[in-house]
Parts: sequence; structure tokens; C-alpha cells
Amino acid sequence: MGVVESRQGAGTFITTGPPRLGAGPLSFLAALHGFTREQIFEARKVLEVGAAGLAAERGLAGLLAPMAEEVTGMFANLTEPQIFLIHDVRFHRAVAAAAANPVLSSIVEMVSSLVYEQRRVTVERALDLKESAEMHRRIYQAIRDHDPERAAISGELQARVRAAIGELPHKLRLVVVLRDLHGLSYEEIAQVVGCPIGTVRSRLHYATHRLETVLRPYVEVA
Repeated sequence: MGVVESRQGAGTFITTGPPRLGAGPLSFLAALHGFTREQIFEARKVLEVGAAGLAAERGLAGLLAPMAEEVTGMFANLTEPQIFLIHDVRFHRAVAAAAANPVLSSIVEMVSSLVYEQRRVTVERALDLKESAEMHRRIYQAIRDHDPERAAISGELQARVRAAIGELPHKLRLVVVLRDLHGLSYEEIAQVVGCPIGTVRSRLHYATHRLETVLRPYVEVA
């Protein structure tokens, strides 16, 4: 449970700070009650967005450095999905710590542990790591600027964009990522995916329309 720790030659002590909880108890509940992937994602989103807002509101300057380090780590590992994921998880743990609520920190730890193995698989298929890193940087900047509303909105938008792109059919998702995240021309995309330029334009148009429909309420608020 992470409540006690053993130190060689010194004995056993109660840990300082919130306990580092594994995913065991939550995994048991998930299996018992049939928690869905979508429900777990939604819970994670609420926790991360709420933690970002609290961290910005409380403005503990001494806890900003770990967040900045993890954002730097993300940008340094855009081609290494597994390492990128570790920095992502650590970033949100750092945000939860900056929220200065040990209950919240413990729950974020438990949920992040629960979804980590699943995310290790999905991150290998992710094509938008640069955009994800940019969104994490915006969350950090909002926390640094003591702007709770912007921090929460940035976290919400990050989750929504990630989910919206992930829900696109593969053919649509691929052209969006190649065009908007990698900056390829229509001609280059056509060569990569092996289809006519007209098909690329059609897929982009349809994908953009779907994303705008899903994200419009959040973009307008932001």
C-alpha cells in the first residue's frame, strides 16, 4: 500500500507524504464492477483537470521545476514513445503534488498505475506526441502563471483532442496527423498513404469537420 517503508539497518517507518498506491485495489474494483475503458479514461480526465486547476490556484513556486523537467523530457523523446509516456505520467504526478492535496495525489497515483500498462500499448500507435507535448507545456504555463481557469481548460482540451483524434477511423486520423502535426503537403501525404491527392483532401475535409464538431464547445471556451 506504500504506507510504510523499510530502511536497511534502521527499521520500518511511516512514509512521508501521500502513500504511493499501486493499482491493485482499483484493479480489483474494476474487475468486480466491470469498469469500462471509457469510464476509467473519464475518471482520469477529471482528476488531471482538477489537479491542474488546484495547482494553479495554490501557486507553489517550489513545485514548478519537476513539471518543467517532465515537459522538457517529452520534447526530447518525441521519437521514443515509451520514454515519452514515462514523462507524461510523471508530469501529472508532479501536477497532483503541486495541488497540495495528499488525497488527490494518492488517487492520481492509483489511477495512473492502473492505466499504465494499457497506455504502454496504445502509445506505440500514437502519431501526435508533439501535439501532446505542446498541450502539456500549455498546462504547465497556466499553472506557472497562477491561472486556474486556463490550466483546467488546457487539461480538458488536451484530453478532448487526444480522445477525438483517437476516435477517428485510421485513414482519417493518419492524414490529420501527417498534415497538422507533421506539416506534410498534400502531395507528400498522398505518397505516404498511397492514394490520389483528391482523396487526401476529401479525408482531411471530413476529418476536420468531425473534429470541429466535437471540439467546438471547448475551443470556444478556451
